[in-house]
Amino acid sequence: MSLSKEIEKLQEIGVDAISKQTHIAPANLELLLEQNIDSFTPTQFVGFIRILEREYGVDLSELREIYSQHKEHIPQESQNDPFKNSAMRRKREKLVGFMLGAALILTLLVGVFVFMSFSSEEKIEINNTAIDKAKKNLEMLSLSKDLERERLAKEQERLRFEEIESMESNSTIDSMSSSISSIQNLVDDNSTVVVEDVVSYSSSSSHKLLDNLIIKPKIKIWMGIIDLKSYKRETRVSALPIRLDGLREWLIITGHGEFSLECGEESEEFLTRKRVMLLYADGVCSKIDEHEFRRLNRGKLW
Repeated sequence: MSLSKEIEKLQEIGVDAISKQTHIAPANLELLLEQNIDSFTPTQFVGFIRILEREYGVDLSELREIYSQHKEHIPQESQNDPFKNSAMRRKREKLVGFMLGAALILTLLVGVFVFMSFSSEEKIEINNTAIDKAKKNLEMLSLSKDLERERLAKEQERLRFEEIESMESNSTIDSMSSSISSIQNLVDDNSTVVVEDVVSYSSSSSHKLLDNLIIKPKIKIWMGIIDLKSYKRETRVSALPIRLDGLREWLIITGHGEFSLECGEESEEFLTRKRVMLLYADGVCSKIDEHEFRRLNRGKLW
């Protein structure tokens, strides 16, 4: 079953019902169902996807793969920050509170000791050993904080590697499915594919090939690009205009739909948070649906 069908299945159940069953916040569910992949950390995204797959028997592996391709281009330090996860942030806040409490108690003890020394008007030499011990305690608290941060970072890294291994496994399954699809296409060479929701940006029957096809993002965008001649894939993340060779044929999928498309003298504005799929062939730019994208990409979404 395609990703769009799985999403429709969850939408039919309803955000409120799913939130009550899974305890996932409705706002997060709405972002997931809209396939807004920029809104989650890797730990949040993988956790939510696994809960939905377990509770409702849906297959969201394709959405997980798209998310992984997108996150590969985000600076590594921002993905590995262990305190972006709310549970880890709470642990950090508890640790900081413990340190502040310990420092306050230590300060009070030192203050009482000094006060008693002066009130008795005795010349008592300050016990350097106690001060040194207090300093060591503070150093140990600081070390504990560093060790906890290191442990959380390692745990985050382990989860990320598990996610990568899972995606590699899914990629192998996709490759097998692609091979089977290729064989079926050879056998059913005379089959007709009906494609709906195709919008062309040029109405001329003969089209002049363009020098450049230009996509201008309104905000930073992830884009998957496939050369239809070699089926070579590449990804780009940019907030600047992206130019493609107009003498070649392209399949394009975007992480969101907030951009403008310049195809020769024609220009089209897109204003949607959902992903957009495009075909450029013979000088014509077209918006296509998932069914046609898979057919042109040998059965794969990416």
